Amino acid sequence: MVQPLNDLGDGQQTISTRSARVFFQRNGQNIPFAECTEFKATVKKSKEKVNTLGNFAVRHKYVGWEGTGSISGYITNSDLISNEIDSLRTGQEQRFNIVTTYYGNEKQGNQTILLSSVSLDNLPLGDLKSDDGIMKFETDFTFEDVDLIDKFNK
Repeated sequence: MVQPLNDLGDGQQTISTRSARVFFQRNGQNIPFAECTEFKATVKKSKEKVNTLGNFAVRHKYVGWEGTGSISGYITNSDLISNEIDSLRTGQEQRFNIVTTYYGNEKQGNQTILLSSVSLDNLPLGDLKSDDGIMKFETDFTFEDVDLIDKFNK
């Protein structure tokens, strides 16, 4: 049975996009990424079509997944560049983890997600303009594993 919308809760149960923190995790240490202004991570499932005789429906077989995302923010330090610059010279990529914590209300608790083996798609070195703006960066990334460390209370 479908619940009427008014039985699903009120607006106080929604979680503000500002009620989250993003951390880089290197060498087991969580480094707050306070300059982050936008973060997005997505898992895209890969499926193969399965056609069978006598059935007109196309069925699908799950065969894997790919983790991608993007992150942007203000340039306030050299952490991203210093982590990646050695990889450019040595060919040995220094992957890291991203930890995101979403803060719900007192009843909901928090949700924490760990993205492992993160690899930046590009290294933002500069984006300068002759206006009175603030220096920002934006980059895409991939990740190879995901874990739900803490989940919201029911």
